[in-house]
Amino acid sequence: MTNCDAGFLAVSPLHSIFWRATGTPHGIPVIIIHGGPGSGSNETAEQLFDPRVFYIISYDQRGCGKSRPEGSLAENTTQDLVEDIERLRTMLGVDKWLITAGSWGTTLALLYSKWHPERCLGLLLRGTTEWTEEKFRWALFDRRQIEPLAYADFHLISSGRTVDEIVDDFSQALESPDQDLRDFAARTWKNAERYFEIPEGRQNLLKSEMVDSCASSAKIQLHYWKNNAFIENSDLFTQRSDKFPITLVHGQLDFVCPLAFARRAHARLPGSTLTVVPMAGHAYSDVNLFQAMRHEVGVIVAKIQNHEIG
Repeated sequence: MTNCDAGFLAVSPLHSIFWRATGTPHGIPVIIIHGGPGSGSNETAEQLFDPRVFYIISYDQRGCGKSRPEGSLAENTTQDLVEDIERLRTMLGVDKWLITAGSWGTTLALLYSKWHPERCLGLLLRGTTEWTEEKFRWALFDRRQIEPLAYADFHLISSGRTVDEIVDDFSQALESPDQDLRDFAARTWKNAERYFEIPEGRQNLLKSEMVDSCASSAKIQLHYWKNNAFIENSDLFTQRSDKFPITLVHGQLDFVCPLAFARRAHARLPGSTLTVVPMAGHAYSDVNLFQAMRHEVGVIVAKIQNHEIG
């Protein structure tokens, strides 16, 4: 028997985050941490988990998706977001849970598992990212050589020659009193990433009529970029994987978070496993990547049922 529940959790005097729980309340608890920064929960990710086996929890981070207030940058740091995960666990009465996360969400998952290891059954991470100068240069400069079309309109917002200049120019455009400029800047920024989420990138581009929610998303993403996610990259890689399994799944053709990021994470997390999925991209919508993730879910379930973890 499965059910569905949802609501809002007040995590500060300003912010309330939206959450949704499906599946079997007495099943294996799993929390899905979405990407971004600034995106929202993705129901496709929930399909990784058999609702007869799992208690499946999704939520929208501060300022994202259905959470309130939309797009707010106040009281919105990585530390806030990690502690929101713990607040949600406490509210739902979960003792330990499996954590699955993608892209930006892998940052939150790694930090949560470092600060609250006793609450983790394991980590299943897709498209692991990092917070280094290489990350920013890859996204704004190096990746242009693969497909310049994804950046065709960038010069209309910024002619900056450094990461900081481009981020500042887009941030200012998103605060413009001109609604058309705000919409154009948001779409231009988000398309430069969406193009690379799947190998067939042009199918993924935002059209002008799809821009409604991406301005808030772009603002939050730029907020975290300007502040290097409020962390040092070395903060992410001090977990002891003998306490719980850490599984990394990464697409061979992931041009959002290059495979080098996952290889470095794997090397810095002793005992972790890394599965490289041939010809796969970054997003859950990539069939090959999705199937590889589902396989790893099965491996983790078998370990839990055999009392190897938990």
